[in-house]
Amino acid sequence: MYPLAIILLVGVLRRDKGVFLYVLPFSILGIGVSTYHYLLQKTDLFTHSAVCNTGIPCTTTWINLYGFVTIPFLALTAFLIITLTGLLFWSQETELEEA
Repeated sequence: MYPLAIILLVGVLRRDKGVFLYVLPFSILGIGVSTYHYLLQKTDLFTHSAVCNTGIPCTTTWINLYGFVTIPFLALTAFLIITLTGLLFWSQETELEEA
């Protein structure tokens, strides 16, 4: 998530229309990691593969609003918004170039 903030800021300041191409790999990877972490917290699917055994475990839920909103859920939502917004922007740019 943190590299995305820097990349998006530089892309906006430079008015780089191709910034989405730099952001897409990070956001897709973030969607995967956030989904894994959310499922690790909320289900028993990955309990045998949890790597965080010392210190604070990965299954610790710090925020639990409405029974499903956790930190990985918030990150997943942010990555989905970034990805969908980027796809929308990219599709509009492609239509403008074709016209």
